[in-house]
Amino acid sequence: MSCQHGRPMGRFAGHNAVCDLLGRPMLPLEIGWYTTILDLGPWGALYTEGWERRLVSRGATAKRTKELINRERIYPPRFGGRQALLDAAAPTVQTPPVKFG
Repeated sequence: MSCQHGRPMGRFAGHNAVCDLLGRPMLPLEIGWYTTILDLGPWGALYTEGWERRLVSRGATAKRTKELINRERIYPPRFGGRQALLDAAAPTVQTPPVKFG
């Protein structure tokens, strides 16, 4: 649950640190969505949305979403070189993860 906030916070912090040094305007961080995707081991997972934690999916379906996050979304690009890394560091907020099922 912390990666959905920690990753964009790092991107915006880096961007804003450079802006501060150069006297440029900084960007505010706004994350307009919230999810909880809890891996429950062999049983599967739970995927909820919103601060009220509305159940979106559970079991194997939610587990596929959690695996997508753990195996792809939280890592820097593996290919594409320097430009792909710089693009991934852009101060943006990703959309919510894909919902399977």
